[in-house]
Parts: sequence; C-alpha cells; structure tokens
Amino acid sequence: MRPFYLRTWRLALLAAMLAALPARAFTFLQQGGMLGQLPPWAQDFISGVPAEHRGPAAARRKLDAKGIGFYSDVRTLALERRADIVCALFGRGQELVIAGCAPAHEAARLADSLIENRRLKVYLDHTRPYAPMQAQEAFRITQIQP
Repeated sequence: MRPFYLRTWRLALLAAMLAALPARAFTFLQQGGMLGQLPPWAQDFISGVPAEHRGPAAARRKLDAKGIGFYSDVRTLALERRADIVCALFGRGQELVIAGCAPAHEAARLADSLIENRRLKVYLDHTRPYAPMQAQEAFRITQIQP
C-alpha cells in the first residue's frame, strides 16, 4: 500500500510546474518567440538534453531542402580510419569547424589535401550523422571541391 502523502506530493509538484508555465511562456514571448515554437527550456524538458549539449553550431548551419550543407575555405587537419570509412577533421586556422566521413575508396582527395595543406569546399549530408571525432559532429561527405 502506498503512503497517503505520495499522492499529495505528486499533486503539489504538478501544481508548482503548472504555475510556472505562464511566467516562463511570457518571458519567452517577450524575447521574440513565436506561439508555435517551443522555448529552449521546454525543448530540454521534452528531449532530456540540455541546450549546451545539443550542439551549439547546429542553429547556425544553413542547409538546403535535402539537408546538405557546405563548408568553404576549410583545411583537412586530421584523418582517422574507422572500419571501411575515413573521417576527416576540418578547420580554419586553429579553429575546428566540423568532421566528415566518406568511404575509404573515396578518401584519396582528403589525404592529398592533408599532405598539401590545401583549402577545400566540402559538402556534408547532415541527415547521415556518424560518431563524433574529437568532440566535433561528423556527417557524411557528399562532395569535395578544391
């Protein structure tokens, strides 16, 4: 049998959560939020992932309708072999930008750019993520241009 105070505690917790919603929603709308858009605290509550771990660069990416984004003027900083794919870490100067992965037989251009320290324009498919490389999100490389 459950203790009598458990139901009371749950009701008090629910009342406290519901009481805080209008105040938080009001501050969100004051900051320019739209009615159909969830505030960050609600996204964190629903997904269980805090905003600082959600990928701060994700909001700044410009992708086309198919989820393809490009990164220009990047250099290959490191290569890593994973089973039948090769992952590359791209950066500008000392700043890490993103990581991308391609099948091993398509990675010759990545190795050349690493050896020659050449700048590239890399297209990544953001709908196909891979395991991160040195804390950078990794996606499928679709095209590499010199």
